[in-house]
Amino acid sequence: MERTPALNDPTAEEHPALRDLPFLRFLPPEVRRQVADRFMPAAHPFGSVIVREGETADAFYVLVSGRVRVVRLPRAEKRSS
Repeated sequence: MERTPALNDPTAEEHPALRDLPFLRFLPPEVRRQVADRFMPAAHPFGSVIVREGETADAFYVLVSGRVRVVRLPRAEKRSS
């Protein structure tokens, strides 16, 4: 996974991927700025596992382009992986 540096310039415009998220619209400008400052675009090759059910989250993902497939394994298969 390749990440680019966060938008740390307080005068920088908010990333378009964040600007259109409905739940961010209700946050005060300073909180939106804090989210934007921590935003790190990432690209994942086809077939990559981005998250696994049950693992501790390390990020909040926003799909900007492309497609994802969500697979929920039967309970028996979860234990063996």
